[in-house]
Amino acid sequence: MSMKEIFSKAWCEQLIVAWNNNPDLHKTFADAGYVIFEVKERNESRCCVLFWDKNGIMSLSEEHHKINAPHFSANIKEWYEFIKGAYSAVAGVMTGKIKYTGRMSFAFKFGAHFDHLAEVARSL
Repeated sequence: MSMKEIFSKAWCEQLIVAWNNNPDLHKTFADAGYVIFEVKERNESRCCVLFWDKNGIMSLSEEHHKINAPHFSANIKEWYEFIKGAYSAVAGVMTGKIKYTGRMSFAFKFGAHFDHLAEVARSL
């Protein structure tokens, strides 16, 4: 998929299949719950809300406007750079390349594990 498709519904659906077919990673996000990923551009904004259940199985939610959940946002270039491994999730948030709003306890528990999500995304 192209950079422009990151966090589109079709891209997220492919990510879910790839994640769920990788059981070694499930434990890293077990019981993470809802997480909002947003692409913010001057003329466009789109969200992908992912949900991890108690077993780390990922699914897609269409209810982003109703969910108060950890929220990561960046422009398409920064998402692409993160996914291709130019920097870690923690470095992205610490440098402001990726914006994070949400509970700090969530960030501390799961923050470094988002690098696994980038690894799976690179396979798409």
